[in-house]
Amino acid sequence: FSPGLGVPNGRGFSPGLGVTGPPGGRLPGAGLVLRSRGSPLQAASSWGTWTAMLGLSSAGLVAEKTKWGAAVSSPLVTMGLALALSNLGVLPSSSPVYNTINRQLVPLAVPLLLFEADMRRVAQESGTLLKAFLLGTVGTVLGSIVACLLVPVGVGAAESWKIATALTARHIGGAVNYVAVTETLSVSSSTVAAALAADNLVVALYFGLLFALAGPSVEPGGENAASELQKMDTILPDSDSSLPGLVPMSLALSLACLLCGLGEAIAAKCPGGASLSPIPVTSLLCVLMTIAFPGLSRGPIARAGSALGVLCMQLFFAATGVAGKVSVVVESAPGLVLFSVAQLLVHLGFLLISGRILKVPQRELLLASNANVGGPTTAAAMASAKNWRGLIFPALLIGILGYSIATALALPLGALVLKQLAR
Repeated sequence: FSPGLGVPNGRGFSPGLGVTGPPGGRLPGAGLVLRSRGSPLQAASSWGTWTAMLGLSSAGLVAEKTKWGAAVSSPLVTMGLALALSNLGVLPSSSPVYNTINRQLVPLAVPLLLFEADMRRVAQESGTLLKAFLLGTVGTVLGSIVACLLVPVGVGAAESWKIATALTARHIGGAVNYVAVTETLSVSSSTVAAALAADNLVVALYFGLLFALAGPSVEPGGENAASELQKMDTILPDSDSSLPGLVPMSLALSLACLLCGLGEAIAAKCPGGASLSPIPVTSLLCVLMTIAFPGLSRGPIARAGSALGVLCMQLFFAATGVAGKVSVVVESAPGLVLFSVAQLLVHLGFLLISGRILKVPQRELLLASNANVGGPTTAAAMASAKNWRGLIFPALLIGILGYSIATALALPLGALVLKQLAR
Protein backbone atom coordinates (compact mmCIF):
# COMPACT_ATOMS: atom_id res chain seq x y z
CA PHE A 1 0.00 0.00 0.00
CA SER A 2 1.22 3.49 -0.83
CA PRO A 3 0.88 6.25 1.80
CA GLY A 4 -2.18 8.45 1.71
CA LEU A 5 -5.60 9.08 3.11
CA GLY A 6 -7.86 6.05 2.71
CA VAL A 7 -10.43 6.33 -0.07
CA PRO A 8 -13.35 3.91 -0.14
CA ASN A 9 -13.81 2.58 -3.65
CA GLY A 10 -16.14 -0.35 -3.40
CA ARG A 11 -13.36 -2.83 -4.22
CA GLY A 12 -11.78 -3.40 -0.82
CA PHE A 13 -9.10 -1.31 0.86
CA SER A 14 -7.40 1.55 -0.95
CA PRO A 15 -4.30 3.39 0.35
CA GLY A 16 -4.87 4.30 3.98
CA LEU A 17 -3.25 5.92 6.98
CA GLY A 18 -0.58 3.62 8.38
CA VAL A 19 -2.21 0.38 7.21
CA THR A 20 0.08 -2.42 6.09
CA GLY A 21 -0.59 -5.92 4.97
CA PRO A 22 1.40 -9.13 4.89
CA PRO A 23 3.86 -9.87 2.07
CA GLY A 24 2.27 -10.47 -1.29
CA GLY A 25 -0.18 -7.61 -1.00
CA ARG A 26 -3.04 -9.71 0.41
CA LEU A 27 -5.00 -8.20 3.27
CA PRO A 28 -7.06 -10.78 5.15
CA GLY A 29 -9.08 -9.31 7.97
CA ALA A 30 -6.89 -10.92 10.63
CA GLY A 31 -3.70 -9.68 9.03
CA LEU A 32 -4.06 -5.98 9.72
CA VAL A 33 -1.05 -4.45 11.42
CA LEU A 34 -1.33 -0.95 12.87
CA ARG A 35 1.90 0.89 13.59
CA SER A 36 2.04 2.96 16.78
CA ARG A 37 4.69 4.96 18.55
CA GLY A 38 3.75 3.55 21.93
CA SER A 39 1.72 6.59 22.92
CA PRO A 40 -0.50 6.67 26.01
CA LEU A 41 -3.47 6.12 23.71
CA GLN A 42 -2.54 2.87 21.98
CA ALA A 43 -4.14 2.04 18.64
CA ALA A 44 -6.14 -0.71 20.33
CA SER A 45 -7.81 1.81 22.65
CA SER A 46 -10.42 3.02 20.21
CA TRP A 47 -12.53 4.80 22.80
CA GLY A 48 -9.58 6.80 24.02
CA THR A 49 -8.64 7.75 20.47
CA TRP A 50 -12.22 8.75 19.65
CA THR A 51 -12.25 10.89 22.79
CA ALA A 52 -9.10 12.64 21.64
CA MET A 53 -10.37 13.18 18.08
CA LEU A 54 -13.70 14.61 19.21
CA GLY A 55 -12.00 16.69 21.89
CA LEU A 56 -9.62 18.20 19.30
CA SER A 57 -12.54 18.87 16.96
CA SER A 58 -14.45 20.60 19.74
CA ALA A 59 -11.41 22.63 20.74
CA GLY A 60 -11.19 24.05 17.23
CA LEU A 61 -14.88 24.96 17.15
CA VAL A 62 -14.71 26.60 20.59
CA ALA A 63 -11.52 28.49 19.69
CA GLU A 64 -13.18 29.92 16.57
CA LYS A 65 -15.58 31.83 18.81
CA THR A 66 -12.65 33.87 20.12
CA LYS A 67 -10.99 36.72 18.24
CA TRP A 68 -7.68 34.89 17.74
CA GLY A 69 -9.41 31.62 16.87
CA ALA A 70 -11.56 33.28 14.24
CA ALA A 71 -8.43 34.74 12.66
CA VAL A 72 -6.72 31.33 12.57
CA SER A 73 -9.86 29.21 11.78
CA SER A 74 -11.14 26.10 13.55
CA PRO A 75 -9.61 23.59 11.07
CA LEU A 76 -6.13 24.99 11.60
CA VAL A 77 -6.52 25.05 15.40
CA THR A 78 -7.67 21.42 15.43
CA MET A 79 -5.00 20.29 13.00
CA GLY A 80 -2.24 22.17 14.79
CA LEU A 81 -3.13 20.68 18.18
CA ALA A 82 -3.34 17.18 16.69
CA LEU A 83 0.00 17.63 14.91
CA ALA A 84 1.67 18.72 18.15
CA LEU A 85 0.20 15.91 20.26
CA SER A 86 1.13 13.27 17.69
CA ASN A 87 4.71 14.46 17.29
CA LEU A 88 5.09 14.61 21.08
CA GLY A 89 3.97 10.98 21.28
CA VAL A 90 0.73 11.65 23.16
CA LEU A 91 -1.45 10.35 20.31
CA PRO A 92 -0.76 7.22 18.23
CA SER A 93 0.39 7.86 14.67
CA SER A 94 -2.06 5.27 13.35
CA SER A 95 -5.31 3.77 14.56
CA PRO A 96 -8.48 2.11 13.22
CA VAL A 97 -10.22 5.34 14.31
CA TYR A 98 -8.31 7.35 11.70
CA ASN A 99 -9.22 4.79 9.05
CA THR A 100 -12.90 5.12 9.97
CA ILE A 101 -12.75 8.91 9.76
CA ASN A 102 -11.09 8.89 6.35
CA ARG A 103 -13.00 5.98 4.84
CA GLN A 104 -16.50 6.70 6.15
CA LEU A 105 -16.88 10.14 7.70
CA VAL A 106 -15.08 12.18 5.02
CA PRO A 107 -17.21 10.81 2.14
CA LEU A 108 -20.26 11.30 4.37
CA ALA A 109 -19.41 14.98 4.95
CA VAL A 110 -19.65 15.79 1.25
CA PRO A 111 -23.41 15.21 0.75
CA LEU A 112 -24.16 16.54 4.24
CA LEU A 113 -22.63 19.91 3.29
CA LEU A 114 -24.08 19.91 -0.22
CA PHE A 115 -27.72 19.51 0.86
CA GLU A 116 -27.86 23.33 0.85
CA ALA A 117 -26.90 23.58 -2.84
CA ASP A 118 -29.94 24.61 -4.90
CA MET A 119 -28.63 25.64 -8.33
CA ARG A 120 -31.92 27.12 -9.51
CA ARG A 121 -32.12 29.36 -6.47
CA VAL A 122 -28.56 30.56 -7.10
CA ALA A 123 -29.42 31.52 -10.68
CA GLN A 124 -32.63 33.30 -9.66
CA GLU A 125 -31.44 35.29 -6.66
CA SER A 126 -27.73 36.01 -7.04
CA GLY A 127 -27.98 38.55 -9.90
CA THR A 128 -24.77 40.08 -11.22
CA LEU A 129 -22.88 38.61 -8.28
CA LEU A 130 -23.13 35.24 -10.05
CA LYS A 131 -21.38 36.71 -13.10
CA ALA A 132 -18.63 38.05 -10.87
CA PHE A 133 -18.28 34.68 -9.15
CA LEU A 134 -17.90 32.84 -12.46
CA LEU A 135 -15.24 35.35 -13.53
CA GLY A 136 -13.45 34.68 -10.26
CA THR A 137 -13.62 30.95 -10.93
CA VAL A 138 -11.92 31.46 -14.28
CA GLY A 139 -9.36 33.66 -12.52
CA THR A 140 -8.59 30.87 -10.04
CA VAL A 141 -8.05 28.40 -12.88
CA LEU A 142 -5.71 30.83 -14.64
CA GLY A 143 -3.98 31.57 -11.37
CA SER A 144 -3.28 27.88 -10.79
CA ILE A 145 -1.79 27.49 -14.27
CA VAL A 146 0.43 30.58 -13.88
CA ALA A 147 1.52 29.57 -10.37
CA CYS A 148 2.48 26.08 -11.58
CA LEU A 149 4.60 27.66 -14.33
CA LEU A 150 6.34 30.16 -12.05
CA VAL A 151 6.56 28.62 -8.57
CA PRO A 152 7.96 25.23 -7.53
CA VAL A 153 5.39 23.90 -5.07
CA GLY A 154 8.11 22.19 -3.06
CA VAL A 155 6.37 18.98 -2.01
CA GLY A 156 7.93 16.59 -4.52
CA ALA A 157 7.11 15.95 -8.15
CA ALA A 158 4.60 13.20 -7.37
CA GLU A 159 2.42 15.42 -5.18
CA SER A 160 2.99 18.94 -6.54
CA TRP A 161 0.24 18.75 -9.13
CA LYS A 162 -2.11 17.07 -6.66
CA ILE A 163 -1.79 19.82 -4.06
CA ALA A 164 -2.06 22.46 -6.81
CA THR A 165 -5.32 20.80 -7.84
CA ALA A 166 -6.57 20.74 -4.24
CA LEU A 167 -5.78 24.45 -3.75
CA THR A 168 -7.59 25.21 -7.01
CA ALA A 169 -10.66 23.47 -5.63
CA ARG A 170 -10.36 25.33 -2.34
CA HIS A 171 -10.15 28.73 -4.08
CA ILE A 172 -13.25 27.99 -6.11
CA GLY A 173 -15.30 26.38 -3.36
CA GLY A 174 -13.91 25.79 0.10
CA ALA A 175 -12.37 23.36 2.57
CA VAL A 176 -14.79 20.55 1.71
CA ASN A 177 -13.53 20.62 -1.89
CA TYR A 178 -9.90 20.71 -0.72
CA VAL A 179 -10.57 17.60 1.34
CA ALA A 180 -12.45 15.87 -1.49
CA VAL A 181 -9.58 16.41 -3.92
CA THR A 182 -6.82 15.37 -1.50
CA GLU A 183 -8.81 12.25 -0.66
CA THR A 184 -9.48 11.44 -4.31
CA LEU A 185 -5.81 11.88 -5.27
CA SER A 186 -4.44 10.22 -2.10
CA VAL A 187 -2.24 13.14 -1.03
CA SER A 188 -0.05 12.37 1.99
CA SER A 189 -1.24 13.71 5.34
CA SER A 190 1.89 15.80 5.93
CA THR A 191 1.44 17.56 2.60
CA VAL A 192 -2.26 18.14 3.29
CA ALA A 193 -1.40 19.71 6.65
CA ALA A 194 1.44 21.85 5.26
CA ALA A 195 -0.59 23.18 2.34
CA LEU A 196 -3.59 24.01 4.52
CA ALA A 197 -1.44 25.85 7.05
CA ALA A 198 0.36 27.85 4.36
CA ASP A 199 -2.80 28.67 2.47
CA ASN A 200 -4.66 29.78 5.60
CA LEU A 201 -1.90 32.32 6.29
CA VAL A 202 -2.10 33.69 2.74
CA VAL A 203 -5.91 33.76 2.76
CA ALA A 204 -6.00 35.70 6.03
CA LEU A 205 -3.79 38.39 4.48
CA TYR A 206 -5.81 38.29 1.27
CA PHE A 207 -9.05 39.00 3.12
CA GLY A 208 -7.38 42.07 4.60
CA LEU A 209 -6.53 43.21 1.06
CA LEU A 210 -10.13 42.72 -0.09
CA PHE A 211 -11.48 44.79 2.80
CA ALA A 212 -8.94 47.53 2.08
CA LEU A 213 -9.89 47.64 -1.62
CA ALA A 214 -13.58 47.76 -0.70
CA GLY A 215 -13.10 51.03 1.19
CA PRO A 216 -15.46 52.34 3.87
CA SER A 217 -18.85 50.74 4.46
CA VAL A 218 -21.49 52.03 2.05
CA GLU A 219 -25.12 50.98 1.77
CA PRO A 220 -25.84 50.09 -1.88
CA GLY A 221 -29.56 49.74 -1.34
CA GLY A 222 -31.63 46.60 -1.43
CA GLU A 223 -33.52 44.63 1.15
CA ASN A 224 -33.28 45.43 4.81
CA ALA A 225 -31.00 43.51 7.12
CA ALA A 226 -33.80 41.67 8.90
CA SER A 227 -35.08 40.25 5.61
CA GLU A 228 -31.57 39.17 4.57
CA LEU A 229 -30.87 37.50 7.90
CA GLN A 230 -34.21 35.70 7.78
CA LYS A 231 -33.27 34.30 4.36
CA MET A 232 -29.87 33.21 5.64
CA ASP A 233 -31.46 31.39 8.57
CA THR A 234 -33.43 29.23 6.14
CA ILE A 235 -30.26 27.62 4.81
CA LEU A 236 -27.27 28.26 7.04
CA PRO A 237 -27.91 28.57 10.77
CA ASP A 238 -24.83 29.22 12.85
CA SER A 239 -26.20 30.17 16.21
CA ASP A 240 -26.53 27.82 19.15
CA SER A 241 -30.21 28.73 19.43
CA SER A 242 -31.05 27.12 16.09
CA LEU A 243 -29.56 23.66 16.60
CA PRO A 244 -31.21 21.03 14.36
CA GLY A 245 -33.61 18.50 15.85
CA LEU A 246 -33.14 14.76 16.17
CA VAL A 247 -35.40 13.79 13.26
CA PRO A 248 -33.74 16.11 10.72
CA MET A 249 -30.30 14.87 11.81
CA SER A 250 -31.39 11.26 11.42
CA LEU A 251 -32.88 11.92 7.98
CA ALA A 252 -29.80 13.88 6.88
CA LEU A 253 -27.53 11.00 7.86
CA SER A 254 -29.80 8.48 6.14
CA LEU A 255 -29.82 10.44 2.88
CA ALA A 256 -26.08 11.03 3.02
CA CYS A 257 -25.42 7.31 3.57
CA LEU A 258 -27.70 6.45 0.65
CA LEU A 259 -25.88 8.88 -1.66
CA CYS A 260 -22.48 7.59 -0.55
CA GLY A 261 -23.58 4.02 -1.24
CA LEU A 262 -24.92 4.92 -4.68
CA GLY A 263 -21.78 6.90 -5.47
CA GLU A 264 -19.59 3.97 -4.49
CA ALA A 265 -21.64 1.53 -6.57
CA ILE A 266 -21.61 3.78 -9.64
CA ALA A 267 -17.88 4.50 -9.31
CA ALA A 268 -17.14 0.77 -9.11
CA LYS A 269 -18.96 0.22 -12.43
CA CYS A 270 -17.03 2.96 -14.23
CA PRO A 271 -13.85 2.23 -16.24
CA GLY A 272 -10.97 2.11 -13.78
CA GLY A 273 -13.44 1.74 -10.92
CA ALA A 274 -10.96 -0.17 -8.79
CA SER A 275 -8.98 3.05 -8.25
CA LEU A 276 -11.76 5.61 -8.71
CA SER A 277 -12.90 7.56 -5.67
CA PRO A 278 -16.68 7.77 -5.29
CA ILE A 279 -16.56 11.28 -3.78
CA PRO A 280 -16.98 13.20 -7.09
CA VAL A 281 -19.83 10.86 -8.08
CA THR A 282 -21.51 11.35 -4.71
CA SER A 283 -21.16 15.13 -5.08
CA LEU A 284 -22.86 15.05 -8.47
CA LEU A 285 -25.69 12.87 -7.18
CA CYS A 286 -26.29 15.27 -4.29
CA VAL A 287 -26.41 18.33 -6.56
CA LEU A 288 -28.84 16.56 -8.90
CA MET A 289 -31.02 15.66 -5.91
CA THR A 290 -31.21 19.26 -4.70
CA ILE A 291 -32.17 20.35 -8.23
CA ALA A 292 -34.91 17.72 -8.39
CA PHE A 293 -36.13 18.53 -4.85
CA PRO A 294 -35.38 22.25 -4.30
CA GLY A 295 -37.24 22.35 -1.00
CA LEU A 296 -34.57 20.13 0.52
CA SER A 297 -31.97 22.90 0.50
CA ARG A 298 -34.22 25.25 2.50
CA GLY A 299 -35.49 22.87 5.15
CA PRO A 300 -34.33 21.40 8.45
CA ILE A 301 -32.57 18.45 6.79
CA ALA A 302 -30.12 20.80 5.05
CA ARG A 303 -29.50 22.67 8.31
CA ALA A 304 -28.89 19.41 10.16
CA GLY A 305 -26.62 18.23 7.37
CA SER A 306 -24.56 21.40 7.60
CA ALA A 307 -23.94 20.93 11.32
CA LEU A 308 -23.08 17.24 10.98
CA GLY A 309 -20.90 17.89 7.95
CA VAL A 310 -18.84 20.48 9.83
CA LEU A 311 -18.23 17.97 12.63
CA CYS A 312 -17.09 15.31 10.14
CA MET A 313 -14.73 17.82 8.56
CA GLN A 314 -13.29 18.74 11.95
CA LEU A 315 -12.61 15.08 12.64
CA PHE A 316 -10.83 14.85 9.29
CA PHE A 317 -8.57 17.77 10.19
CA ALA A 318 -7.79 16.12 13.53
CA ALA A 319 -6.87 12.84 11.80
CA THR A 320 -4.78 14.71 9.24
CA GLY A 321 -2.87 16.54 11.95
CA VAL A 322 -2.14 13.32 13.82
CA ALA A 323 -0.64 11.72 10.70
CA GLY A 324 1.48 14.78 9.82
CA LYS A 325 5.16 15.34 10.51
CA VAL A 326 6.36 18.71 11.76
CA SER A 327 9.58 18.50 9.74
CA VAL A 328 7.67 18.05 6.47
CA VAL A 329 5.26 20.89 7.29
CA VAL A 330 8.11 23.33 8.03
CA GLU A 331 10.14 22.26 4.99
CA SER A 332 7.21 22.53 2.55
CA ALA A 333 5.63 25.76 3.81
CA PRO A 334 7.69 28.41 1.91
CA GLY A 335 6.99 27.00 -1.55
CA LEU A 336 3.32 26.50 -0.72
CA VAL A 337 2.99 30.10 0.53
CA LEU A 338 4.49 31.45 -2.69
CA PHE A 339 2.21 29.22 -4.76
CA SER A 340 -0.92 30.49 -2.99
CA VAL A 341 0.23 34.11 -3.30
CA ALA A 342 0.81 33.77 -7.06
CA GLN A 343 -2.47 31.96 -7.56
CA LEU A 344 -4.54 34.56 -5.70
CA LEU A 345 -2.85 37.57 -7.28
CA VAL A 346 -3.62 36.27 -10.78
CA HIS A 347 -7.16 35.43 -9.65
CA LEU A 348 -7.76 38.96 -8.34
CA GLY A 349 -6.09 40.69 -11.29
CA PHE A 350 -8.15 38.79 -13.84
CA LEU A 351 -11.35 39.31 -11.86
CA LEU A 352 -10.92 43.09 -11.52
CA ILE A 353 -9.87 43.65 -15.15
CA SER A 354 -12.54 41.44 -16.73
CA GLY A 355 -15.17 42.74 -14.31
CA ARG A 356 -14.40 46.33 -15.24
CA ILE A 357 -14.69 45.45 -18.94
CA LEU A 358 -18.07 43.86 -18.29
CA LYS A 359 -19.10 46.79 -16.05
CA VAL A 360 -19.64 44.73 -12.91
CA PRO A 361 -19.54 46.92 -9.76
CA GLN A 362 -16.27 46.61 -7.86
CA ARG A 363 -17.97 45.73 -4.57
CA GLU A 364 -19.53 42.68 -6.23
CA LEU A 365 -16.19 41.65 -7.73
CA LEU A 366 -14.51 41.82 -4.32
CA LEU A 367 -17.36 39.97 -2.66
CA ALA A 368 -17.27 37.26 -5.34
CA SER A 369 -13.54 36.86 -4.77
CA ASN A 370 -14.21 36.41 -1.06
CA ALA A 371 -16.79 33.72 -1.89
CA ASN A 372 -14.33 31.95 -4.20
CA VAL A 373 -11.45 31.98 -1.75
CA GLY A 374 -13.24 31.74 1.59
CA GLY A 375 -16.65 30.22 0.95
CA PRO A 376 -20.22 31.24 1.77
CA THR A 377 -19.84 32.24 5.42
CA THR A 378 -16.87 34.56 4.92
CA ALA A 379 -18.54 36.19 1.90
CA ALA A 380 -21.77 36.80 3.81
CA ALA A 381 -19.76 38.14 6.75
CA MET A 382 -17.94 40.61 4.48
CA ALA A 383 -21.22 41.82 2.97
CA SER A 384 -22.63 42.31 6.45
CA ALA A 385 -19.50 44.09 7.74
CA LYS A 386 -19.54 46.48 4.79
CA ASN A 387 -23.28 47.10 5.25
CA TRP A 388 -24.02 45.73 1.76
CA ARG A 389 -27.35 44.39 2.96
CA GLY A 390 -28.74 43.50 -0.44
CA LEU A 391 -25.72 41.32 -1.14
CA ILE A 392 -25.64 39.24 2.05
CA PHE A 393 -27.90 36.44 0.88
CA PRO A 394 -26.62 36.34 -2.74
CA ALA A 395 -23.07 36.06 -1.34
CA LEU A 396 -24.16 33.06 0.68
CA LEU A 397 -25.75 31.43 -2.37
CA ILE A 398 -22.76 31.81 -4.68
CA GLY A 399 -20.46 30.48 -1.97
CA ILE A 400 -22.58 27.33 -1.81
CA LEU A 401 -22.44 27.16 -5.61
CA GLY A 402 -18.66 27.02 -5.23
CA TYR A 403 -18.99 23.95 -3.02
CA SER A 404 -21.05 22.30 -5.76
CA ILE A 405 -18.76 22.87 -8.73
CA ALA A 406 -15.20 23.15 -7.37
CA THR A 407 -14.31 19.46 -7.13
CA ALA A 408 -15.72 18.66 -10.57
CA LEU A 409 -13.76 21.54 -12.13
CA ALA A 410 -10.47 21.01 -10.31
CA LEU A 411 -9.97 17.27 -10.84
CA PRO A 412 -9.93 17.28 -14.67
CA LEU A 413 -7.88 20.50 -14.67
CA GLY A 414 -5.32 18.81 -12.46
CA ALA A 415 -5.14 15.59 -14.44
CA LEU A 416 -5.04 17.22 -17.88
CA VAL A 417 -3.12 20.46 -17.28
CA LEU A 418 -1.52 20.94 -13.87
CA LYS A 419 0.05 17.48 -13.87
CA GLN A 420 2.13 18.56 -16.87
CA LEU A 421 3.16 21.89 -15.36
CA ALA A 422 3.65 21.50 -11.60
CA ARG A 423 7.17 21.19 -10.21
